[in-house]
Amino acid sequence: MPKHQTKLDELAKESRQTFDSHYMKAQVTGHENMQILLKGEAKATEDPSLKKFAEETLPTVEAHHRMGEDVQKKIGAPRASAQ
Repeated sequence: MPKHQTKLDELAKESRQTFDSHYMKAQVTGHENMQILLKGEAKATEDPSLKKFAEETLPTVEAHHRMGEDVQKKIGAPRASAQ
């Protein structure tokens, strides 16, 4: 069974609050990891189109990350950290 399906099955058994908390933690962590990736590519790549994509996409990912952190605060979810 795929990793994500297993996690979804586990969360389906949890309360709504627990599900929301785990979901938001995963979203924030994913956006943190994407920021790291995009910043690295923007600095290191020699491909101009990839550099442009990373630089143009980063502000959107950062905004989504901030929104995710705001939701975490509102629902009292534990803070995520990049993995």
